[in-house]
Amino acid sequence: MLGILPATAQNSSVFERFFANAVTFSKTFPREKVHLHLDNSSYYQGDTIWFKAYVVTATNNQLSSISKPLYVELLDQLGNVMERHIIKLHDGEGEGHIALTNAFFTGYYEIRAYTRWMLAFDDASYFSQTIPIYRKRLTHKESPRSIAVYNMDKSMAQRPLPQKDELEARFYPEGGNLVQGIPCVIGFETVSRDSGFVNLDGFLLSPSGERTIPISTIHDGMGSFMYTPREQPANVEILFRGSTYRFVLPKALPQGYSMSVANRESSFDVTVKRSSESLTDSLALFTFSQGTPHSFNTIEFVGKVSKTLRIMKSDLPSGIVRMSLINAAGHTLCDRFCFSYPKKTITMKGDSDSKVYTPYQKARYKVKVTDAEGKPVRNASVSIAIRDGERTDYIPSSQTIETDLLLTSDLKGYIHQPAYYFEEQSRGRRKLLDNLLLIRGWRQYDITQLIGQKPFEPKQMPEPNLTLYGHVDSWFGKQQSNIAVTVLGKRDTIYVSGATYTDSLGNFSLPMDDMYGRMESVIQTKRNGKQKNRYADVSLYRNFEPGLRAYDWRELHPTWEEPVDTLALQQLVDSLTTNQLEANALQIDEVVVKGKKRHNTLKDTESFERDILAFYNIRKHIDKLRDEGKYVSNEVGFFLHNLNPLINPEGTQYGVNPLRYSVNGEEIQLPYIEKDLDMVETAMLYMDKFNRYAYSVDDNYRIQKSELTDAYTHLRVDTASQIALNKYVVRCAFKMADNWSSNKNYRPSRGIRRTVIQGYDEPKAFYSPIYPESGYFDNNADEMRRTLYWNPNLKTDENGIAVVEYYNGSYTTYMNVCAETLVDGVPASLNAFSYPIRKK
Repeated sequence: MLGILPATAQNSSVFERFFANAVTFSKTFPREKVHLHLDNSSYYQGDTIWFKAYVVTATNNQLSSISKPLYVELLDQLGNVMERHIIKLHDGEGEGHIALTNAFFTGYYEIRAYTRWMLAFDDASYFSQTIPIYRKRLTHKESPRSIAVYNMDKSMAQRPLPQKDELEARFYPEGGNLVQGIPCVIGFETVSRDSGFVNLDGFLLSPSGERTIPISTIHDGMGSFMYTPREQPANVEILFRGSTYRFVLPKALPQGYSMSVANRESSFDVTVKRSSESLTDSLALFTFSQGTPHSFNTIEFVGKVSKTLRIMKSDLPSGIVRMSLINAAGHTLCDRFCFSYPKKTITMKGDSDSKVYTPYQKARYKVKVTDAEGKPVRNASVSIAIRDGERTDYIPSSQTIETDLLLTSDLKGYIHQPAYYFEEQSRGRRKLLDNLLLIRGWRQYDITQLIGQKPFEPKQMPEPNLTLYGHVDSWFGKQQSNIAVTVLGKRDTIYVSGATYTDSLGNFSLPMDDMYGRMESVIQTKRNGKQKNRYADVSLYRNFEPGLRAYDWRELHPTWEEPVDTLALQQLVDSLTTNQLEANALQIDEVVVKGKKRHNTLKDTESFERDILAFYNIRKHIDKLRDEGKYVSNEVGFFLHNLNPLINPEGTQYGVNPLRYSVNGEEIQLPYIEKDLDMVETAMLYMDKFNRYAYSVDDNYRIQKSELTDAYTHLRVDTASQIALNKYVVRCAFKMADNWSSNKNYRPSRGIRRTVIQGYDEPKAFYSPIYPESGYFDNNADEMRRTLYWNPNLKTDENGIAVVEYYNGSYTTYMNVCAETLVDGVPASLNAFSYPIRKK
């Protein structure tokens, strides 16, 4: 039986109430999504990451006014937050940068972005992208993509553990459940421990173990097959590297309901089945888009065991559509993700003034933005990055503003080359997208809060402005009401201050919407009318962040591709180079150049990297403990022991190895630093062999070795006693705050808390050099730029056109242009090359 489902509610009092509650919920608690447009796909030590932020309401992808602060973080490969930035949004848009000047560690970093309000929900979503940070190249002989090998101990690992089994097969029944006797599509994926997703073949086995139906994955290790479950789960056999692996399918319910969706060209045909006519629950199919209810339709079997409803795609909003089968008690029986391709489109086209550019050549690029009817889009805000194409890491079909806002933000896990699913809308591509949704969209979903059957308490509240929230307790844990709280911050010659009082529960808040940058701050508490500060603990409510996700194997082993025909390109480059040399030929006398042989610090750096055991942001750990109202001991050994159990509580041993300390490159005895814990910025643990060397990092991120000296006498440290131990020394190297003095006592004072308070990032402009028309250039200039032009807010004119001018770097190359925009809720992107790309 086929019924046409219009996008209107049908008559049923209980489901009408659910629908009305869901509408109210979506309006009361509108959700946000975020996308970052990065200026490049990979970086080197010392580079700067430039980005444009688009924050939208999930319902319609319109720029959001809910939140003003946006939190952008850089996490290392192990999951430690290395940088946190607060970007000030203006009507949902913002821009910023992350300078990698402190990025001593290379690796595959995660950049993530979220508003505080995005973390209010159980299924919090946020922006995430993995980017490699390579070792800085000093010569052309060094590897262009060098990432160090570290042997960090387990105290550094924060991310979920990686896959243990050699091969895993995971199975996802369509709709969420298997019901005995009802045929069901099962999505499945096959993942190898040492190569990520793999496309494999296998068989569905009969109860007697015989091979019956052949099954296979068809794209990125994902596939599907039809299966009719029985009382005992069937087995599946997968063939992998000459071996056979057997897996058990999920157990089926003895009775119940199932749901399947046929993805037609213009409709979704949804079939609901029941295992027996004796099942007579009142049912309705609800359709949601980004948490907003779109329609519902009651299910009437009328003596049948199945009912098919047709949902026209033209009636649905763009993006992920969730279809939920619920009963009159509000329980979700089946749940299914589908995708509705965009109805409105924005087109971006670009035009280069040359295919290939010689060193320092002036270049011009034109971008045009049009709507679905081909009309120009005036005053569109475009973020655009122009890159050195030959030196840019390229993966086709990577994530864009369209994929983030319309697809991946609602799915679980890493999605490889998500733009692949948008490149065409053929039947085959729709099938692959359906497989993706079966697997990455599969979840046991509960909509009882949405429809008003269960109360909802947000985990976080919206932030229309940046505000410092805190709490004051006595040393005995009692809430302190009506306490004066004063905050004084200082950076260089800039001072800021604020004052307020705690409420009846000991809470306080201070507006910080006009504060920029990080400031060393003092928080003082005092009872009104009293002369002395109050003995109190000050906690700050600023430690909110998403949970860590596991890395997919492909994120740690990206396969970079050459988008152009490199042989033809090289021939063109050679001809241009020859012509340029002939045009600028100048005869000079023969000379002999002599120079000092530069010491190879790369080997020292690689050796040191292998000796590093751990790295801790001590300041961050201390602040987090105090923010949570926990006591922080001044005993350095005990504090380090809590960070790393291999360090004994006295701080004298790391496992069986003696532990020694240094401050800013000079040895110091442990008792002398007990009073200075609050001034420690970072700590690095490394194997110092026989306690002989101090290490420092130069401007090129190379290790410089020097003999160890005493922090107080500045004399060379005697290492003979350490060598006699016949055990390697483990050194804990502290980096102190800039204003630290060994002659001062930094123990916490009565009623005073020292901390770092962070405001919005201060805006910074991208540097784009202008070279003289004469053709003379400073050959000693640092011209290793790979992002040649970046503008987060390029505006189109009345013809929908924007033109940029910039200069090439020091290499003959082609250009890669990546541009993005959001026009009235419709995202669009452009990834183009000045040189013709290789045909697929």
